[in-house]
Amino acid sequence: MRDPMTEVAAGKGSIRGDMVEPDRQGYVGFCEYFQGTAPIICHPSGAHLQITRDLDTTKGPADWFMGNVYLDPVAAPAGSSTFAAANVHFTPGARTAWHTHPHGQTIYVTEGLGLCQREGGPVEAIRPGDRVFFEPGENHWHGAAADRFMVHIAIQQVDESGSPVTWGRHVTDDEYAAG
Repeated sequence: MRDPMTEVAAGKGSIRGDMVEPDRQGYVGFCEYFQGTAPIICHPSGAHLQITRDLDTTKGPADWFMGNVYLDPVAAPAGSSTFAAANVHFTPGARTAWHTHPHGQTIYVTEGLGLCQREGGPVEAIRPGDRVFFEPGENHWHGAAADRFMVHIAIQQVDESGSPVTWGRHVTDDEYAAG
C-alpha cells in the first residue's frame, strides 16, 4: 500500500495539496489521510507527531466543585500510559470537593492565588510555581482564594478500572474560611 507520509517525508510530493510545507526537522502537514483534522509533523524517518487542537473547555461538574471551575484537558490515558492531566481554572472562591486519588496527585500552580488542605491539616496558601503532591488515598481539596482566580495543572494516574479520583462531600464554607 502506498504511504503518502513516507513520500512527503522523502521529498517526493505532497498529499493532495493539503498544506504540506518543509521545515528544518522534516515536514509539517495537515494530513486528512492519516489523522482526521489533526496536524502532524512528519520526519524523514517516517515517524510523525500528532498535535491536537480541537479540545473544548468544559465547566466542572457541580458534584466535583463548588463555584465556577473550568477544565482544559491536557493528557488522557492512552495505550500503556495511565497518566491524566488537566489545566483547571478556578474563579474566586471556587474549590474542589474533598477527594482522593488512587496513585496520588500533583498540582502545579500557574496563575493566581489558591488554597489547599489535607484532611486534618491546616489550609495552605499556594502561588504560581508551587508544586503540591497529595499522597495516594490522601483526602484533600484545593481551589482559588476568596478574592483571586487560580489556575493549576492537575496530574494524576488512573487505577486499574480507569478512575483517577474518588469524589467526596463538598468543602463547607467554615472549612474553606479556616484558611
